[in-house]
Amino acid sequence: MKLFIAVAFLVISIVSCKKNQENGHTLSSLQHTWSIISENGEAYRYVGVSGDYYNFSTNGRLYRHTASTDDTSKYTLNSSGQILSLYPITDNVPSTTGTNYQITRLNDSLLILSSVGGSFFVTDSLKR
Repeated sequence: MKLFIAVAFLVISIVSCKKNQENGHTLSSLQHTWSIISENGEAYRYVGVSGDYYNFSTNGRLYRHTASTDDTSKYTLNSSGQILSLYPITDNVPSTTGTNYQITRLNDSLLILSSVGGSFFVTDSLKR
């Protein structure tokens, strides 16, 4: 019986670790320049055009160019690799209040971010 419990615990541990690896994301998988497919909110829809991008740089800054407007934010990824936090930068100083996004999908060619909490829902779709 003890052997059965030990084997069951080992199997559950291996499956749990594998699931976390599959669902979690790393900074290196995010750190690329992504073209904007679309940005969608409750009362807002923007379809990306050539030259629009999100550039997640290795220095922890997101450089964004949308509709001829440039914006810079600090970004962090939580320890589970599921929540991306963006902190607007004004006069080279990051805000202490950020916006959280669930990484809905991230692979070699597609990144989908969905807002978490807040007063309205936003989904940004990006591609490489």
